[in-house]
Amino acid sequence: ESLKVHWAHSTEGQLPVDGGWILMNLGIGCQALLADGEQIPPGSLKPLEYFNQALELYESYGQGRGPAVANILRHRGSLHTGEGRHDEARSDLQKAKALYEAMGQQASENYGEVRRAQGLLCV
Repeated sequence: ESLKVHWAHSTEGQLPVDGGWILMNLGIGCQALLADGEQIPPGSLKPLEYFNQALELYESYGQGRGPAVANILRHRGSLHTGEGRHDEARSDLQKAKALYEAMGQQASENYGEVRRAQGLLCV
């Protein structure tokens, strides 16, 4: 039922807000394939592109400060770390940390993952 509501509020040619979750998971899946030395399927986007599209979609619906966005930033920060793009990684991880703190989720597993990823950047 809630999906119908989101579809009704989506604009012509734009994914519903729930599409951000799908895009994030596509990015995570592609990131895992690449980390295992596999190739992503033909026609797939790169993980960064999926993460960026998901962030843009949430922002377009005015949901750019929620838990899904924090999670995407966490994954994108880890991706940047793996690619040696440490300044971008620090920025994404700091934004994710701030969002989790604003939501009072310092005891969450996701917050712990952000702190762990930040620690790896210091090594």
